[in-house]
Amino acid sequence: MIRNNKWKLLISSVIILLPMAVGPALGKLFPETVGTVWSSQKNILRLAPPALLALHWVCLFFSLRDPGNREQSKKAVRLVFWFCPAISFFTSAMVYLAALGKISVLMSCNMLFTGLMFIVIGNYLPKCKRNSTIGIKVPWAVENDENWNATHRFGGKLWVAGGAIIIASGLLPGMVMVPILCAVITILAVAPIAYSYRYYRKSGGLPKPPAKMGKWSIAAAVVICGVAAAVVFSGGYQIEYGETGFVVNASGWEDLSVPYSAIENISYGEMPAGGLRTWGFGSPRVQMGTFENEDYGSYTRYTYSDGGGAVVLTVSGKTVILNGKDPESTEAIYRELLTRIGG
Repeated sequence: MIRNNKWKLLISSVIILLPMAVGPALGKLFPETVGTVWSSQKNILRLAPPALLALHWVCLFFSLRDPGNREQSKKAVRLVFWFCPAISFFTSAMVYLAALGKISVLMSCNMLFTGLMFIVIGNYLPKCKRNSTIGIKVPWAVENDENWNATHRFGGKLWVAGGAIIIASGLLPGMVMVPILCAVITILAVAPIAYSYRYYRKSGGLPKPPAKMGKWSIAAAVVICGVAAAVVFSGGYQIEYGETGFVVNASGWEDLSVPYSAIENISYGEMPAGGLRTWGFGSPRVQMGTFENEDYGSYTRYTYSDGGGAVVLTVSGKTVILNGKDPESTEAIYRELLTRIGG
């Protein structure tokens, strides 16, 4: 199947990498907007397309080599070809919107794209024939045509409805969008699995899936748990004080340098409401990057969840919020900065 689709593979690969060429070209035409974003965010704008290209090739390699896909619906295979190209353009556009401060537009576009993605996939799900790489690959469905067809018909309808809800929620305030998005995605992920298992039980049970599938399922679960644990426990930062300024050395995100002479004001108090993270890294342990809320507008934040209070700085007219791993460390940061700026 790879030979029969080599032109699609070539064209889709070029499209994935296209934002890397479009960015600099548009930057020359619009230096004060696109050009500024490309200069400040060029690392991620250069890394994201190649990463998506690698993912694209891996997905196609396994999908096209799967014997179950030799008679697969052409529409389902076509979706695999064009999914990563669409993601490449979308992620690049989101980087530009975030860097330009178009927060409301970014959130609305995100909900629109995510909803459309679920609607498109939902329309294709019932057309997928039984295989081990494309579709809802739970053991009870993969081992039985009737279960597979029923599960994908149910999943298709559910995903279309879920996509419509996500698009409609894009009209709501930002603080409401995120919980709705998380709740809908959770339902869309869990409900088809539950439906397939219920169908399996109502059918009186089916032959157990082969041991090979069980091993792959266990391996996948281990990888997913490992990634989840890495997100929860990774990330952090340390503050180093120099003669003319301090540096926040971050793990998992960009470093931050602040000259003492640029600090216009410093205060110590309670941690403000985080608002919406527009660009950065976040986990239950640490929040780093650019945020936006009603009190400060767009601001920079490097904070631990257990840091207690917060040190709020006004740096060249912009707000920077810091704290330590515990309340004592946060107070120490405040005292040190007061000493350094002569407060």
